[in-house]
Amino acid sequence: MKNMTKLIRSVLNELYKVEQESNQSLNYLMEYLENKDDPSSSEIMLVDSIYQFFEKRKLLESHLKKFISEKKFTFNKLETIYEDQKKVEDWDL
Repeated sequence: MKNMTKLIRSVLNELYKVEQESNQSLNYLMEYLENKDDPSSSEIMLVDSIYQFFEKRKLLESHLKKFISEKKFTFNKLETIYEDQKKVEDWDL
């Protein structure tokens, strides 16, 4: 479980780095295409795809963060239960 959390954190870090690098170029491209007087259908589809890409990336980040927090909560909960059980066993001695 810890390996999965590390992997997801790594993916999030990579997404963040790529986002930093790609946002500027994609935003410039979108701005250019959106300000065209008579965009072609392929340009319109490209703008739409870029918006979808941004939305999907944010959605992916959100789901990954949620997964990590749920796993962390589950792990902490299990650890607490284990510790409580250990305390009870120590009292019985």
